[in-house]
Amino acid sequence: MADNSSICELPYSHSVGIATVNAIFCILGVVGNSLVLVAVFRTVELRTLSNFYLVALGIADFLTSAIVQPLLIVMVIKESRGECDKTLETVFRGLGNFSAAASFLVLLFITTERFLAVMKPIVYKNFHPRRRFAIFISISVIVPLVYTILRLAVSKKATSYFSAALFVLGYIYIVACYLIILLKLKRQSRKMETSTSTTHENKSSTRHAEKVVTSTMALVVGLFTIMWIPFFYFRISQPSTNSGLGYNWVRTTAISNSALNFIVYAFRMKRFRNAFKATISDGFHTMFQSRSIASTAVNA
Repeated sequence: MADNSSICELPYSHSVGIATVNAIFCILGVVGNSLVLVAVFRTVELRTLSNFYLVALGIADFLTSAIVQPLLIVMVIKESRGECDKTLETVFRGLGNFSAAASFLVLLFITTERFLAVMKPIVYKNFHPRRRFAIFISISVIVPLVYTILRLAVSKKATSYFSAALFVLGYIYIVACYLIILLKLKRQSRKMETSTSTTHENKSSTRHAEKVVTSTMALVVGLFTIMWIPFFYFRISQPSTNSGLGYNWVRTTAISNSALNFIVYAFRMKRFRNAFKATISDGFHTMFQSRSIASTAVNA
């Protein structure tokens, strides 16, 4: 993410603030994304192809929270002491760029899937959905890997402009898709309001579910966009000099986004909320049971 090691001094108060914010979101992101992964794989109702896209997004976000943010914490602490660690910075930049690019591509493909599900349901269901998933996820791994290698080894300035342009184009595509989807669902809801037949009631229920999922993903994309815009502003305005106090704050904001998606799922989707509660409850139950067994063994 940053490559200029000529500025390796951060005010102590800011370094503490940046490290603290990253530490909070690091813990929140690890716990939250772990909940998403465990909830999907242990809950039969959540094991759908559309939710496996959320799993892919959760893996990318988990990588950011579990590895990228701790690296940034160590970096800002070192910079507060005037130390530059080029090896640490290179690892941070590599993993940070990879996970961010992967997350964004997964969001693009989730948007495409939502668009097909609502606008082209026959294509969505019958046009090799599992193969499409495999292709989309492969692209979400290969393209970020190539991009990261080019950024580290070829040109930071060129890839800064490229990533900013891709973000803008992707954002336009995402917004357009969700606006079209929501308008379509709204028109269908109006048509069904006057009908009381069982068939229409079932269709209405299905459309309501589609609307909930679509609006949830639109909210996820919206949060991603808001939290990454300051970062891309720096990418465009200072494509070759990605360092310093302001840059450390905006990239903290950007990567902290990885900790928020599970909160959106919990508030917006009942099945995820129930699965999270069950996972947490079972976790505490197992922990207390283990302690009880260990205590009994000691006293025996």
